[in-house]
Amino acid sequence: SRWRRAGRAASGARRARRLGQSVALGSRAAMAGAAASPAEVVGTSFSFYSADEIKALSVKRVTQALAFDTLNNEVLGGVYDPALGPTDLASQCATCHLSYADCPGHMGHVELCVPVYHPLLVNVLFRLLRAKCFQCHRLRLVAAASRVYYVKLLLA
Repeated sequence: SRWRRAGRAASGARRARRLGQSVALGSRAAMAGAAASPAEVVGTSFSFYSADEIKALSVKRVTQALAFDTLNNEVLGGVYDPALGPTDLASQCATCHLSYADCPGHMGHVELCVPVYHPLLVNVLFRLLRAKCFQCHRLRLVAAASRVYYVKLLLA
């Protein structure tokens, strides 16, 4: 149900672009008010949200492990909380008060008691740790290779 809603939000954005309307689908540049036409794009970047950004975007803290109670109703504070968006065709969103078809869904967050490494970044972390000198804490690179990487970064 949430995946279908995400697809509807994306198709709504495509429809708005065809009509010449401006669309912000959560990009930081669009949220900051930067206005550029597609011909003027000078770069792009990808990053993970920080903890503060996640809390700022979140409308609800998820505190319950159960999604549904014994009567198959959404548990308040769970992952299907009505504040995060409607879960069936007849319900209305508790945050934006839109119908199932119109609500894009809203972000929630889970506060964990211990730090957790992002599973997609564990391999990168291991490669960086293997390349690190444990005496001076610098990357173990030959000076010539280091200069090559530096020049490549400058040219990028």
